[in-house]
Amino acid sequence: MIFWLLIFFYFFSLFILIYFGRRLSSKKIKALQNNSFIPSINVNDLTVIIPFRNEEYNLKNLVSSIDNSTVLPKEFIFIDDHSDDGSLMFLNGISNNLSTIKIFKLDENVKGKKHAIRKGINVTQTAFILLLDADVLFDSMFFENIGKLKIHDMIILPVKMYPNKWFQHFFILDVYIANIVNEGIYGLYRPVMASGANFLIKRDSFLKWDKQNNFGYLGGDDLKILKDFQNYNGNIGLEIDQKYSVSTAAPQNLKTYFFQRLRWIRNARIVKDEFNSILMLLQLGLTASYVCVIFYFLSNKLYFEALSLLGFKVLLDMFLLFNFFNHRKQLATWIFIPIYEFLFPIILIVLTLGSLFVKTNWKGRPLE
Repeated sequence: MIFWLLIFFYFFSLFILIYFGRRLSSKKIKALQNNSFIPSINVNDLTVIIPFRNEEYNLKNLVSSIDNSTVLPKEFIFIDDHSDDGSLMFLNGISNNLSTIKIFKLDENVKGKKHAIRKGINVTQTAFILLLDADVLFDSMFFENIGKLKIHDMIILPVKMYPNKWFQHFFILDVYIANIVNEGIYGLYRPVMASGANFLIKRDSFLKWDKQNNFGYLGGDDLKILKDFQNYNGNIGLEIDQKYSVSTAAPQNLKTYFFQRLRWIRNARIVKDEFNSILMLLQLGLTASYVCVIFYFLSNKLYFEALSLLGFKVLLDMFLLFNFFNHRKQLATWIFIPIYEFLFPIILIVLTLGSLFVKTNWKGRPLE
């Protein structure tokens, strides 16, 4: 009885999120894009702000994407967050040939991505701001497609992670699953996450609603920006079409993966979004229930039941998630779901404990 109740509750939750929620999300997005009364974004009135710290290698790839673009925004604002590698020298070397690029440095006593973003916003006057990370790549038609978006106070744009080695598929599965949940929640209620790697906002709305003067965190604060816009009932859009996406590399090793996830968890905890916290607690509770039932079956030598529960869960996940991964041409990652199913409870426990006791660093300095 416990077995079937758990399966039913799990399947019902995923069905509501993935099929019902994501269908509503797609309808909402299409309705907005087809609304002729809402004007589109003018890329000539768009500034791209890119904070960076020690990103010399990644900046070279990013500039290549800019060079290959069919359409360019009004300007690119690069904000140096006290780099001590060749990042600044590289940008200074190319800025003479690219008039759209402007470079600024944070003051000596000011640190962190939050301050870099706000400095960039303060030195530009365009109506729209696109926030990008320094380690992203994008298609040649990226900005041309951005110009087709309908105006919102904020638009959450997609970010793709790509693996360079086979084992890195494990490092991006949770990101895609989180995106699936975010799309479903957006259709049912509102988004719960955004990535600062690809994030479009209206400048005036940001200046009116930004309440982060006391946000003492050196990393990204995309969730805090999202929360501010939600608190003021801003018009928030979410795009799932991959023509609006940027790409970034998956974590290179297990240590990088865990510290990246710990930073994200830490950021979510500081932001204190009650709805997001409820979803995280539900996930913890469901995972704990699943593990407890498996342990009960095994301790009572009910091996067939334990294997059946594992098999049902894996098959349900693969079936329900197939469309998402297929649409994004990520089936090479999708096939790792069965192995990830066995590892996820362990990963969740390690990350939960790590978020309580491990101090995270970013770019060689403490985040707080």
